[in-house]
Amino acid sequence: MPNFMDDYETVDSRIHRFWEKYPDGRIVTHLEEIKIDDAGRTLAVIIRAEVYKTVEASRPDATGYAEESVATSTAPKGSLVETCETSSIGRALANLGFSAKGNRPSREEMQKAERHRDDRNDDNPRPSGQFAPRLASAKQAAYLGDLIFKHKLDAAIPPSLSAQDAKEAIDYILKHRALPPGFGIDVADDHPDEEPF
Repeated sequence: MPNFMDDYETVDSRIHRFWEKYPDGRIVTHLEEIKIDDAGRTLAVIIRAEVYKTVEASRPDATGYAEESVATSTAPKGSLVETCETSSIGRALANLGFSAKGNRPSREEMQKAERHRDDRNDDNPRPSGQFAPRLASAKQAAYLGDLIFKHKLDAAIPPSLSAQDAKEAIDYILKHRALPPGFGIDVADDHPDEEPF
């Protein structure tokens, strides 16, 4: 049985293909945000990558963002920034067209999502005072969005989608190539005809 990860390309492979096609190009990364707790410990980082087809270009041909959080990262301790930078470069290169059709996430992103699929359920402890279900992560939502796009399904991802509901939707789409019953229906919208303001 083939491994679905074989459909996803590594960031390293994307980088090599970029340099082959654009030997005079540039890849530039920027630390957009670093979240630190009161004790000075890093909680999360956000990095933006820009790719340029030529060294002379003043505007990037594509950009990509990535976020890594200490709470969910599988990066080795002390490698949070490096892992995030790699993800942002992979996203920027995917935006430039360096990804298999319908497979925008890199293999590294998919491996991370796969490792967290079973870990991100309601049995996981939450910090005290938090009782609501954990929301789907950005990468989980991105993977779900990619699946919806790949299988040409007509749906929008609800902004309040829980991690567990996202996991179940992903599993359902992978198994049935269809949306789960009731997916994307916002039951809180009691007055759909009213003006939003």
